[in-house]
Amino acid sequence: MGRIKKIHNNVELDRYNVKDTARLLAFNITKKRIADLCNEEFKNDPFEKEVNYSSWHRALDGQEVWIGVVQQIEGLYDGQVAHPSKYLPQDDPGEDLAKWMKKFAGATWWHDVLQPDMSINALNGWFSGRSKTKDELRDKVNAWWARLQSAVAGAERYSAVQERDRNRENNRTVTWDTWCKDQLEDGVSIDDLRKRFVEECLFADFNHLSLIDLKDPQSPVYGSRLGDKHKEYERGQGEQEFDALHKAGFPKAKSRTPPDFDKEVYFEVSQWGDRRNEECPKDINTFLYGKWYRKRCQRYWDAEERKVGVECEIIEVSVDGENWRDANGTEKAGWESGIYFWEKALIEDQDTSNSYSRELEEAKRKEKHLRRLSESAVDPDEQVKFGAKWKDAVRDLDIAYDNTYGQYD
Repeated sequence: MGRIKKIHNNVELDRYNVKDTARLLAFNITKKRIADLCNEEFKNDPFEKEVNYSSWHRALDGQEVWIGVVQQIEGLYDGQVAHPSKYLPQDDPGEDLAKWMKKFAGATWWHDVLQPDMSINALNGWFSGRSKTKDELRDKVNAWWARLQSAVAGAERYSAVQERDRNRENNRTVTWDTWCKDQLEDGVSIDDLRKRFVEECLFADFNHLSLIDLKDPQSPVYGSRLGDKHKEYERGQGEQEFDALHKAGFPKAKSRTPPDFDKEVYFEVSQWGDRRNEECPKDINTFLYGKWYRKRCQRYWDAEERKVGVECEIIEVSVDGENWRDANGTEKAGWESGIYFWEKALIEDQDTSNSYSRELEEAKRKEKHLRRLSESAVDPDEQVKFGAKWKDAVRDLDIAYDNTYGQYD
């Protein structure tokens, strides 16, 4: 992408490719929409604040900005190329056609796209509710939407093949084995499945994917310049791969049909840990230390992951494991990992260990240092002085070992 990077005042800068800006605008229409979509990611990031519009505009104009802005735009671009359906309305044009069209743009854009038999002023008036919808306008919108949906389907198909290729070596749901088993369950014959498998492989192998232009939605899948000889070789490779999967019985396939499993509710009793079990630099679970808790559990079928999952809810707690009461809100939430504080320490190049470990290591270091000073002292006065300090350090070390609940004895 021809980046230019440099460090300035400890901030890494970068430039976004303006050619990709044009492609993004062809799909998103406005820079504001691009900025809003990128800022959505920052809203969920505990360490980054939303970026002001001027920064997004400068980046899209090819000016130097903080590298995080460029990376966010690049991520949006890749996501919209691979899965455009996620960024489009999920509903078809309905009765309130104007409201649906406004999800994309205003009257000027639509007039340019649809070329309706009405002036821009008339279309603006219709958008404002001053006239009824013409059948011609609805027909043009439906035709445009059908073309867009066809283009989206091509992109999603391409990305699905790519994902199945990436998952060849793992046990995820989206694999070639699972895809083949689904086809067989739908009644496709082995011979037809073999043909489909090869065609799906060739579809991804000999094509590339681009970002859809909303003004003129055409197939975003375009072919590569490979000769017939190479295509025949890849076709043969695909046939061999299918035959191997078929012979093995599609071992990585995950069925859409849930297996028999016990759906009865059951209960589990466990005990929370203490400071030694904290997963971040702060003691954030102090209200849970050492308590017993009872969980209500039930198995369920996860259709998306195609596996049996377990849903649990903490319902009761006990201090001694014998006398129980209803769990409050903090207790129902359970043990927190403290990922925010862990990542914050990591970013600030600080120790990510929990406070118990840090205090214990510091006490060990101090005890070891004073023990050496005491043992190596020659002067009697120094022996007494360092000996007393060493005894205090030994006491502090014992306290550090025992300080599992955050309070000294």
